[in-house]
Amino acid sequence: MELVYCIRFLDAFLRLSSDRKRELLSDGWKFAEWLDNAIQAEGKRQFRLMLLHMLFPDEFERVFSYAQRRKIVIAFQKLDTYNQPPLETDRLIYQIRKDLEQKYGNEIDFFESPVIEMWNNKSSGSSEVAEEKTPSYASTDETPEKAIEAINRILYGPPGTGKTWNTVNHAIAIIDPKFLDNPKNKGREEIKEWFDELKRIGRIEMVTFHQNYTYEDFIEGIRPVLSSSGKESEDEEQEEKNDIKYELHRGVFKSIAERAKDDGKQNYVLIIDEINRGNIAKIFGELITLIEPSKRLGGDDGATVTLPYSKKPFGIPINLYIIGTMNTADRSIALLDTALRRRFYFIETMPEPKHSRISTDIEGINCRKLLEKINDRIRVLHDREHQIGHTYFIEVKDMPSLAKTFKNQIIPLLQEYFYDNWEKIDLVLNKNGFIQESGVNKGLFQSLDLVDTERKIYELLPANGAKWQDPDSYIKIYQTPNQSSQERQENQNT
Repeated sequence: MELVYCIRFLDAFLRLSSDRKRELLSDGWKFAEWLDNAIQAEGKRQFRLMLLHMLFPDEFERVFSYAQRRKIVIAFQKLDTYNQPPLETDRLIYQIRKDLEQKYGNEIDFFESPVIEMWNNKSSGSSEVAEEKTPSYASTDETPEKAIEAINRILYGPPGTGKTWNTVNHAIAIIDPKFLDNPKNKGREEIKEWFDELKRIGRIEMVTFHQNYTYEDFIEGIRPVLSSSGKESEDEEQEEKNDIKYELHRGVFKSIAERAKDDGKQNYVLIIDEINRGNIAKIFGELITLIEPSKRLGGDDGATVTLPYSKKPFGIPINLYIIGTMNTADRSIALLDTALRRRFYFIETMPEPKHSRISTDIEGINCRKLLEKINDRIRVLHDREHQIGHTYFIEVKDMPSLAKTFKNQIIPLLQEYFYDNWEKIDLVLNKNGFIQESGVNKGLFQSLDLVDTERKIYELLPANGAKWQDPDSYIKIYQTPNQSSQERQENQNT
């Protein structure tokens, strides 16, 4: 995509007259404006930033990450540039440089002290900064950062990382940020109660996508309705008088969009759980374009479409936020519909093995280390998208609940991840005894000609097996292979 952008730029520039080339090369801002109008690019191309810096280093910074540019403007100007044209961000960063030069001189660099510490909270004084990951909002007990104001966002990650619960925090932060600012209202129960109230009054709607979810469910469609003539009756004669009529049904998206449009002063939120499990092209239809901020009613290029059933114009108001969740164990983000990816801001939510609500001592078992080691092995044997989320361990308070979690949740999840490859599951558990290994019973067969007698047979420990209740079985999962018994005891005591 960067190479395509480069080719398009060269093709367009070489077609210009000599006078026009000289004019553009003499003024960086004119060049940048021409570049953005002449080159149609998909996504945020870093080659654009590199080209402008190489040609006009006094006007354009050597900050080629859009995420880092965004952090700089948020830090110094308190503005979010997510939906802002790149040229506007260029001008903001140029003005930030000028302001900094008045204070620190003209040798400042955004990747060196003292400036880097002002915008990059992960910096350590280094002159180079690694590309930041997609910024994550709060964990399950924290408040979302208000610096990020993406109108369409998707929380994605492995199972059990608190994505659905985090949508509660996001939705309340959008509708009533002062509620989360109040320390008295940060308890889980208080937040959930206010979330439920916002749902009751129609400010928040929640829906779950699945394979059979349709455009008619989401936007609008024709639905059959059973109507009866006269009073209701249980006798067969009355039932025969019942007939079917068809009515126009408003889907959840159209309903909340119309409420938001009628009430333009307040924000509304639609939460789509498991957004990747639905057929996006089928569900959104022609409205996939209208969810873009610039195409919203009141946006720069506000647009409407005529709905196929009602034949009425429909637009999406700017005060309707869409929050989706996506389980990466079901489907990789790379396989998502391209149109959806372009229109949503993705927020990664990964396992937090050091989460404060995970116990460090259940009969000597450190569940934080346990989760960390399991995920370390999954990343090696599978990938990072199929890790175990921290929420599986949040309610684990004693040995019975730990055993139940492993038998009913962790083991079945590993079976799904590794397609019942018990040898790999055994490796993930560090051969702790939950998976039992045996050889082929040759006495089962009269002839061994077609039997692999060297094959290993794996079986899951029976549900009443003593090892499920044995602390050593769980401690072994996070022990290193060469650790002595004394070292293990000392580490456990620590």
